Amino acid sequence: MPVAENPVREARSRRGYSLVEVLVAMAIMGTVIIAIMSLFFLGQRNVFSGKQMTKAITMGNRVLEDLAPLTKQDIYNGAFAITDTSTGGSVSLGGITYTNAKIRSTNATLIASPPSDIQTEKVGGPGFIAKWTSQIASLSPDLKQGSVTLIMQPQKDPLHAAGSEQFASSQVLRLRVLVQWQEAKRLRSLALDSVKVY
Repeated sequence: MPVAENPVREARSRRGYSLVEVLVAMAIMGTVIIAIMSLFFLGQRNVFSGKQMTKAITMGNRVLEDLAPLTKQDIYNGAFAITDTSTGGSVSLGGITYTNAKIRSTNATLIASPPSDIQTEKVGGPGFIAKWTSQIASLSPDLKQGSVTLIMQPQKDPLHAAGSEQFASSQVLRLRVLVQWQEAKRLRSLALDSVKVY
């Protein structure tokens, strides 16, 4: 003989969820969905930022590769019209002050007080500034308002007398390639360094 169900228990099992339970479940589900969507947004932004950094590294390496086979005279006189007796000036760039430096850049507007010869090249030379300008433009829109700046600093021989080193007599040349671009309304930069020893 079948046992009769308890009518009170049977009524409770059929009544369903209350409005409060449904609202709590929707709030929890909404919080989880918002968290997941924000992770997708942050991931997309990080991927884009990484893509920009990769292109900046590529551009910096192109500049260093252009300069790698050149001798000191090729860089000074053959490419950038720097005289043998020239000494550099003091230039602040990206919060760093470079002393005894010569600077060449594809975009002088990113430098607070650019030197007058910032885009000077030797007539009939390799035309690096124009080449780098077109190369960084080809990386647009990823490197928005991108620029390449080459900072050249002749270094003293440790056995040499004190004073500012002239470009012709330097034994060591420090090269810094600074790639800058705009990302989300802020200026980002990447610096690649190289040294030439003579």
